[in-house]
Amino acid sequence: MSVKEFLPPVLTDFIRRNRKVVKYKTYQEALSHCTADAYQNAELCNIIADKTRIHIEGLKKRPFQLNATTVYLSFALNYFVNHRGKKNITVLDFGGACGAHYFEVKNTLPDTIRLKWMVVETEQMVASAIDRGLSGGELSFISSIDAVNDPVDFVHSSSTLQYVPAPFEFLQKLLSLKAKMMLFNRMMFNAGDKDIITIQRSFLSANGPGKLPPGYTDKSIMYPHTAISYDKINAAMGSGGYDCLSEFDEPTGSFSLGKENILGKGLLFIER
Repeated sequence: MSVKEFLPPVLTDFIRRNRKVVKYKTYQEALSHCTADAYQNAELCNIIADKTRIHIEGLKKRPFQLNATTVYLSFALNYFVNHRGKKNITVLDFGGACGAHYFEVKNTLPDTIRLKWMVVETEQMVASAIDRGLSGGELSFISSIDAVNDPVDFVHSSSTLQYVPAPFEFLQKLLSLKAKMMLFNRMMFNAGDKDIITIQRSFLSANGPGKLPPGYTDKSIMYPHTAISYDKINAAMGSGGYDCLSEFDEPTGSFSLGKENILGKGLLFIER
């Protein structure tokens, strides 16, 4: 039993908010203080791939588990179908790991909806997913937005922009796809007008769906993280020709940064 279990919530909140937060000027500066470039780390990517395979088997059972990410994604895709009258949807899942979002949402959509689901991930994550046999049928994996050749109807990204080296450069690439709708799920925003670059610490077991699979040893890892300015991302989306259709609280992708005003949000945008 840890000491934290004996501390009242008011005191633990005070400690969390007053903990010193180290901020960095650039992603590369933060990366130089990390143990590894997380999502290029072969062990981490293999763990996520193995977890995903186990997760897929679990989704075949009833009742299957739903999470907030799946619920919002299902709502957005159904909205797209109802308002666009299109049942064959090409989805770009930016930072979709080993395809768990695809397998989850397939459980919630009617059989009349056909998906072409492209996951854009790091080269190592793509290799791990393909090696575990997760590609095929409606699901494919690519390592660059530039490799997208087909028109994209819908962009989905869950807790990803805050982990890439240049969030707004990647956002501009996503905007260039001219998708009809874009959903950013599990986002961590800074309520101020500046991006905040820090280092996030987690355990291997915290990455991917479910528990750590047999054969792996849990350990702590560190990787750069950017708390993106809420005002800046909305301004960028507006300049790119999109209006915010829906905003919802989604704190599972966020964590405290001392006294900074952090927002855990999801944002659904529609092309004007």
